[in-house]
Amino acid sequence: MSWYKETGQITWISKTSSDLKLLEKIDESFPGVELIIQDEIEGRTVFLRFTSYFYSKEDLKKTDFIYSCSAKERAYLSSAFKGNMENKFSAADGHYELYYPVKMDNKIIILYFSENQRYGKMGS
Repeated sequence: MSWYKETGQITWISKTSSDLKLLEKIDESFPGVELIIQDEIEGRTVFLRFTSYFYSKEDLKKTDFIYSCSAKERAYLSSAFKGNMENKFSAADGHYELYYPVKMDNKIIILYFSENQRYGKMGS
């Protein structure tokens, strides 16, 4: 039995996915919204990423949600989860991303907004 089913996290994951889908629909500027949290697997600090994708599997594992990122991104995320609530925005070649730390119930989560524009914005 997976950790998420044992701890009731499948309900949390489904609710989170639904909430993220709503955020994506509200503002066309950032069609991609994800949630990043810090967790631990086998004594190692990891970042888990949740999307608006509907998860219906009952055998989910934490490793299914590991956020693979660069050393620079890991350094930023580590700093944010230690309390540095500074946003991080980048834009390059039609790819826009914003890391937005939020403190909720004495825990820090990061909303990650992204948009890819294959051919640039209209009028540019």
